[in-house]
Parts: sequence; C-alpha cells; structure tokens
Amino acid sequence: MKNLWSGRFSKAMDEVTALYNESLSFDNVLYPYSILGSLAHVTMLKDCKIIDEDTYKKIKSGLIKVKEKFDKGEVELDIANEDIMMLIEKELTNEIGNAGKALHTARSRNDQNALDETLFMREACLETLTRLKNLMEILIKKPRKKAKRLCLALPIFNTPNQ
Repeated sequence: MKNLWSGRFSKAMDEVTALYNESLSFDNVLYPYSILGSLAHVTMLKDCKIIDEDTYKKIKSGLIKVKEKFDKGEVELDIANEDIMMLIEKELTNEIGNAGKALHTARSRNDQNALDETLFMREACLETLTRLKNLMEILIKKPRKKAKRLCLALPIFNTPNQ
C-alpha cells in the first residue's frame, strides 16, 4: 500500500499496519471544519506576505472546489491517505497543482487537527444544547395530566459512583 511515507522505506506498508494507522474512516466527518480552518490559514499566509496573491487565490478556489466534491460524495476515502488532512491536501494538489502544498506552510498537523476537532465539538455542543432546549420546552408546555401519562423517568445522580 503506497502512502505519504512510502518514499522513506524499502517495503510497502503492511495492510494490518495501514488499518491500525489510519483515522480517515472516522475523521472524515471533520472535512468541513478542516477546510474552513485551511481557508483562514491561507488568508493569514497571504496577509503576512508568506504567499503571494496568486497562490492565495489558487488555494482558496481549490479548497472551495474540494469542499464541493466532498459535499457531493465524489471523494474516495482511501485509507492510504491516513487522515482527512492528507486527503484534503491530495485533492487540493490534484485540483491546483503544487501550489496546494503551500497550504501547510507554518502549520503543523497537530495544530490543524486541534482546530478541526475544536470546531467540530463547538458545533456538536451547540446542536446538543439546542435539542435539549427544545425537549425542555416540550416537557414544560405539556399539561401536568399529560406529563404523568408520559411516564418520563429522568434519573438524577449527584456522585460519580451512582
């Protein structure tokens, strides 16, 4: 199996190792957040004059096209790419050429992953709070008579041992 690190080793990665090493099968849900963070990062690179305007425009338009491909389900989730960040970079460089490699200038994969997960969790928490608020409003609006028929049992724990 050929992957990013294949040029450093004389043998291909064993399939079992590749399956253990990959995270694309579950971190693919991070693609919108990863692309959003990448758009902000490439803007910073341009503003700090690390990349020129032309490279910025290529990367920005390429990222938008890559997101559209993900949204339409047109991107193959091949585990040889290991994670969503590598897959996005591969799709970007396929789209715009070597200019896509400038995307990771001054940015570690750890930084990118931390941002992706933070944005994902922020949205997930807001969605959960919205759903809880909606549930609470429904329960409060139900007349007591009907609420008793619901037989709603909400356990309350005050210590971690319960």
